[in-house]
Amino acid sequence: PNAGDGRTSPLKSPFVRGFSMSAQEKEDMLAALRSLTDTRFVTNPRHSDPFLPPACSADCDLDQEASMEDVRDALAVAFETASLARCVPGDTSGDGAITVDELVAAVAGLHGGCE
Repeated sequence: PNAGDGRTSPLKSPFVRGFSMSAQEKEDMLAALRSLTDTRFVTNPRHSDPFLPPACSADCDLDQEASMEDVRDALAVAFETASLARCVPGDTSGDGAITVDELVAAVAGLHGGCE
């Protein structure tokens, strides 16, 4: 019966108190919250479905294309100069590292295209 109105919720802690804000303070607060909206992040296909498999192991940035930059990222992970987060698709075995065989597959994907 109290849906949408936390002020009357029987579960509200007595330690939670309200506060007042001037019109300018409200506008400032809204402007600060709007500044946190990163449309590049929320529209990035890499973040749309973390369970979708990548197009190929050479597609480190998940842009559906294999590029030399992707292979460089895979190499950096393989040589442990970069975190696996730079090229998660390159770790096709899921063991947390990029092996020589996985690098070969990434280069093949670069030259043969992602399927």
